[in-house]
Amino acid sequence: MGAGKAAQQKLPYRVRGSALQDGTRMTAADVLYSYAFAYRWGARVGGEDAHYDPLVAAATAVMRAQLLGVRVVGTDTGCGCFGAAHTHPVSRIDLLRNAVLAGLAFLAVLASSL
Repeated sequence: MGAGKAAQQKLPYRVRGSALQDGTRMTAADVLYSYAFAYRWGARVGGEDAHYDPLVAAATAVMRAQLLGVRVVGTDTGCGCFGAAHTHPVSRIDLLRNAVLAGLAFLAVLASSL
């Protein structure tokens, strides 16, 4: 978050590690990549447009303005749904915001396929 900054809100978030296209399981690193993508392509750095996309910028503006940090807390094992015998990884992630809950638009980056 940086020196002198304090989050006004911490939202614990759990992400089920579903299967990806290549058959591997989604991990916390995949969740973090969604945020990295939003910041890399949604913000101009030093006036350069080499890694800037105005559509990504517009779609993630609220999230980028409010999000102070993303912290991976750990990974648990979840049980199968509806009595199934299989298990899956569940990443526990804290989202740290500089605004009191007014809406969940900033979470959309997690569910989006940016």
